[in-house]
Amino acid sequence: MAMNEKNLHPSPEEQKLRVDAFLAQKLGISKSQAQRWCAQNRVRHVVMGTPVSKGDLVPEGGLKVQVEQTIDFTRVGDMAPFFEDEHVFVVNKPAGLPTLPKHKDDFTSDCVAYRLAKHYSWARDLPQRDYGLVHRLDNDTSGLLVAAKDRQTYDTLRDQWGTGVFKGYVCLMPSGIQKPVRVDAAVAHHGGVKEKMTVAGLDTPIRGAPVAACTSFLPVTVRHDALLALAILETAGVRHQIRVHAAHLGCPLVGDVLYGGSAHAQFSGQALHAACVRLPGRAAMFCPVPANFTLAGTKSGVDKEAFEQLQAQLSEISAK
Repeated sequence: MAMNEKNLHPSPEEQKLRVDAFLAQKLGISKSQAQRWCAQNRVRHVVMGTPVSKGDLVPEGGLKVQVEQTIDFTRVGDMAPFFEDEHVFVVNKPAGLPTLPKHKDDFTSDCVAYRLAKHYSWARDLPQRDYGLVHRLDNDTSGLLVAAKDRQTYDTLRDQWGTGVFKGYVCLMPSGIQKPVRVDAAVAHHGGVKEKMTVAGLDTPIRGAPVAACTSFLPVTVRHDALLALAILETAGVRHQIRVHAAHLGCPLVGDVLYGGSAHAQFSGQALHAACVRLPGRAAMFCPVPANFTLAGTKSGVDKEAFEQLQAQLSEISAK
């Protein structure tokens, strides 16, 4: 990551502060982050050029600090919790908001990770770029996104995410499946189209190694031209997994033009919502579908009652 050198000159009052407290106050970082910078010899005496320790008082001549290129928080929005406790922080991500910045040197995007970094000091103490997020949602997928508030929880949830965490989605598809179907098919990067993924083992060229992926699709309401379904991720979740597996069944999600679906006025992309998460040792969390789901579904003949029953169905499945 690119580094910039910044000189910080203290007032007489600030010279009474410890170095870590001064850095936290001046740079908007946590004290633990300031302490790490001191341990890494990234904080030096401006005049002498010698490293300072976290507990030193701020020298009169000031400090020279090596800082990472910082996020432009003026471009970053707010992020309130959907659920929060001592260890986890869950948000309801709206469709259209990226989970992460576009690339490692992008410090100007508005995304969930940067919103966490802007508003919550615990996020700034966790690995940069994801700031505690333990999984991803595609830009146009809405719903529950889980972050850990400490390193131990972060590492534990990352390890458990494959088979220890229930992950239930709601999707709209064209009518194509009449009964539950399980797709157990590895997914890989498409060899010809950079932004696409594909089921491995077909004639389509791939890039890189395939990753095991398993998705169960459970029809809720089937109509002539619309299907309200639940999609359950039985593995950690490869990029675009549900979308690729739906297309593999010949039923690409409504609005998912990239994978052969038809554009829809109610959706900027795929009709996919992360509706339910159950973490180990906790009750399942359910996030109702956005209004555009209900509107699109009812216009296609899906009963309103079907949407109202989703929470009960997901709760029952997640408890198994």
